[in-house]
Amino acid sequence: VQATAKLSESVDVWEAMTMTQTLIIALSALAIIALSEPLSEKLRLATPVILLVIGGALSFLPQFAGFEVDPDLIIEVILPPLLFATAVNTPVQDFRRNLSAITSLAFLLVIASTVALGFVLNAIIPGLGLPIGMAMGAVMSPTDAVATTIVKNQGVQRRIVTILEGEGLINDASALVLLRSALGAMAGSVSLLTVTQSLVWSVVGALVVGMIVGHLTLWLRSHIGDARAATILSFIVPFAASIPAEEVHSSGLVAAVVAGLVTSYHHDNKLSPAQRMISNNSWQTFGLIFESLVFLLMGLQLNNILSSFKDSGYELSLAFKAAIISLLVLTLMRLIVVFATTYYTRFRARNLLSTRAQFD
Repeated sequence: VQATAKLSESVDVWEAMTMTQTLIIALSALAIIALSEPLSEKLRLATPVILLVIGGALSFLPQFAGFEVDPDLIIEVILPPLLFATAVNTPVQDFRRNLSAITSLAFLLVIASTVALGFVLNAIIPGLGLPIGMAMGAVMSPTDAVATTIVKNQGVQRRIVTILEGEGLINDASALVLLRSALGAMAGSVSLLTVTQSLVWSVVGALVVGMIVGHLTLWLRSHIGDARAATILSFIVPFAASIPAEEVHSSGLVAAVVAGLVTSYHHDNKLSPAQRMISNNSWQTFGLIFESLVFLLMGLQLNNILSSFKDSGYELSLAFKAAIISLLVLTLMRLIVVFATTYYTRFRARNLLSTRAQFD
């Protein structure tokens, strides 16, 4: 019910449209998503890039004037099934094998990047303020699981793709906590202890809720004989995990990821071959739709973003300057954190080997 309400209220431009116009736009979006895949192969460009360009071009049409998507639509309606679909297709053994690297990037890198971007943006944008700079840093710091699509087909090692996907699956928890803390700092109602407690609970609470929902829904699906009916039941899993997690003030997105990882790890033993085949095919299709929809919606807001920026009084050149500097800062922070993490891992491995040698 919450998801349906968000979907119906999020896009203001649709309020004045007839049902036929809305249906045409929805069907056109599906057609664009379907055609962008073969187009990306011919042009040798990543599909998300093509969708961004198409959406950006469409944003200048009169029909999309003032087009704006409610952030809650993305966070509460689109991201839970998208992250669940990615988690279901993630090999859990690979995820566990690279857990230390994933967690360091999902938490340490996000925190370091948020702080660095906060100070940099506060320095280059007049009158911004450090709390708003931190909030902007929290928005830009986490890589997204969708973004790894760009590197999947570029010959990158499987381990690197696994780490990037894993990072994108769980870094939303740290980013959202930092965003809320930065916004709370504007009112002077935040402390380091509060941020730490919120970060820990957002993960721990999500783990508990996601594991309970994942095991319970797998048990229910295993007792449904019809593979199609069992697959329909799987469509509610990401929301059954994310909504209760948000109600207890933990991360609903991480809860959806945990439910997906539980499903991925146990579905061979719990579900029949027919159930697994139909479910995997369905979630691969839905994953593609939601993944593409994110980039298309981003592009469709381009004209409105540019108009809003002009109304703010800032020059457009300042926006490009801030974007380029932010990209450089994010790249530098990733290099620093990856180097530090790699060095620490090797240092710890050498200590373990020397300790074993002493006992031998």
